[in-house]
Amino acid sequence: MSQFRAAAKDVAAPAWDWRGPRRRPGHLDGWLGTPAFPGYRAGRSVVRLSHQPRTAPNHLYSEWHLLDARGKTSDALQGACVCLPLTSSVEARSRFACVSAELLRHAAADDFQFGAVAQVVAQLRELGVERAPLMAAARLLDVVSSEESVIESLADMLVHSFGEDEARSTLDTIVARLVRSRHVGADLHAPASSSLREQLMLLVHGLGKYRVRHVLRMGSDFDLLPQIEMYRH
Repeated sequence: MSQFRAAAKDVAAPAWDWRGPRRRPGHLDGWLGTPAFPGYRAGRSVVRLSHQPRTAPNHLYSEWHLLDARGKTSDALQGACVCLPLTSSVEARSRFACVSAELLRHAAADDFQFGAVAQVVAQLRELGVERAPLMAAARLLDVVSSEESVIESLADMLVHSFGEDEARSTLDTIVARLVRSRHVGADLHAPASSSLREQLMLLVHGLGKYRVRHVLRMGSDFDLLPQIEMYRH
């Protein structure tokens, strides 16, 4: 996979929000750009699509920005999206921007540079965000991210999948099922009084950050990956 070229473009300038209210206004999250060339911000992670005829005449072009505390670009990558030809639908374009940015939401909190996460960006650009390549990208991301980022990512997915009130009890049910099936030991089943993140921390420490998402998937019907439907209104 070819590497993206670094860029130093400021993305803090205003852009109209064409898909409705931002989901997390405190972090200025949400949609940017236009339906034809959408962008999406998830915390410090921003993905934007455009068309650069000289650089990528037959594909959409992507910019990936990592923002600092002031909303200014601290690091950026850019390059053609082989997975998105110019004939891609508006839905496919918006799905790519949203899901890619949300996948990197918590990994982007680790540093002010993309670093090892750049290889995840390259994989997304090449293979896209359909189920199988998205699973592969998430697995690679869990390997290169910190334990804390993996915990926050899983907690976010559980809350989006089951709701704030049900996420902890649902995780308890999933872990109990995994214990009964002997996929995890009973020592990794936290007391009911523990928080969502405490249970996830126990699993991450016991199984390894790169295995937890896969093991939890074995005990549920959910992929624990971002989907565009989670962020629509």
